Amino acid sequence: MSTINLTNKEFENLITKGKVVGEGTDGVCYAVGKKVYKIYHKSYKSPLTSNPVYDEEKVRIAVSKEFKGHIVSDVKIIQYTDSEGIRLSLSSGLEKIVERGKQIHGSILPQGAIYVNGRVKGCIYPYYTHVKSIYSAFRKLYKKRLEICRKLIVKVEELLEHNIYPIDLCQKGKDKLFDRRYCNVFLDSKNEPIIIDLDGKSALYTETDNILYEKKSCTSLSFLIFELITREDIQEDYEAEDYDSIRAYLCEIGLPERLREKFLDQDMSIEDIKESFEIIKSRKNKI
Repeated sequence: MSTINLTNKEFENLITKGKVVGEGTDGVCYAVGKKVYKIYHKSYKSPLTSNPVYDEEKVRIAVSKEFKGHIVSDVKIIQYTDSEGIRLSLSSGLEKIVERGKQIHGSILPQGAIYVNGRVKGCIYPYYTHVKSIYSAFRKLYKKRLEICRKLIVKVEELLEHNIYPIDLCQKGKDKLFDRRYCNVFLDSKNEPIIIDLDGKSALYTETDNILYEKKSCTSLSFLIFELITREDIQEDYEAEDYDSIRAYLCEIGLPERLREKFLDQDMSIEDIKESFEIIKSRKNKI
C-alpha cells in the first residue's frame, strides 16, 4: 500500500496553502503533483453508523441497522473510524480497501493512506487533469450521451460485482451540477466517465452482497443516467416530490410504466437499468 508521511508542519502547510480541487462532507481534496490528498474532517460521523463493533482482525467497523426505512441486521460494512469519527483512520481498514481495488479495472479506489505522526489523516487518489463534471455531457449530442451512460453502467456493475456500492453518483442542486469540485463522476476529453470518491459516505463496502445497498447504488446510477439523457435535474424534482414531471420525463424517453414505477420507488436493480438503457437506445426519436 502506498503511504505518505507528513510532518505536522507539512500537514499545516497543506491545509492552509494547498490547492483545493474538491470538497464535501467527508473532507477536502488537495492537488499535490500527480496525486490528490483527501484529508478527512475531524468530526465526520456517518448517518449509517450505529454502535461500533470489531471484526475478526480486531479492526473497528460500523454496523448499519437502519437504511432508508429498511431494517438490516448483522451486515458488516467497511466504514473505518477512530475516536474522532474520522473515516478509514486505521491502516488495517484502508489496507482492505486498497486490496479490494486491485480487483477493479474500470475505477480507481483509494491508493493508500496519508499519515501525520503515525495517524491516518486521509487517503490518496490520482489527480485527474483536463476533466469536467459528468454533467458537462448535457451539452453533447444524444448519441454521445448514450455512450457515456453505457460506460457508466459497465463501471458501476463491476463495482457491484465486488460488493462495492457507490451511493453518491448524481449531483444535488442546479448551482453545483457543472462544478467539478463537488461532483463524484468526472468526464474526460475522450468522453470517458471516471467515478471518484469511492470512500467515506460516498461508497459502502461489504464482505458479501447486499441487496439493499445495491438498490441504493442503482437509485443513484439511474438518477444520473436519466438526468444525462433528459438534460433535466430529476433528483431535484424527486426531492420536491414532483412525480408528475418525472413520469413525463421518463415517458418521453420511452420507459414503460413498470420501470417508471420501479424508478420512483427506488427499487431498480442493475438489470432494470440495463433493460431501461436498451429500451431508450432503441428509440427512433432522439432526445
